[in-house]
Amino acid sequence: METRTFQDFLVGRGLKLTKERMAVVGEIFSTHGHFEPEHLYFKIRGSGIKA
Repeated sequence: METRTFQDFLVGRGLKLTKERMAVVGEIFSTHGHFEPEHLYFKIRGSGIKA
């Protein structure tokens, strides 16, 4: 549900749905509670996606 809302948000603003954006939003929605931006960055980079 959350990713669909994000997709609608991007489309509504004329923005592209990229694999990098989906990786970031996917990681955010899979994290419970507070997270540090640096932790998010390193986790995504560790998966091989350049975000």
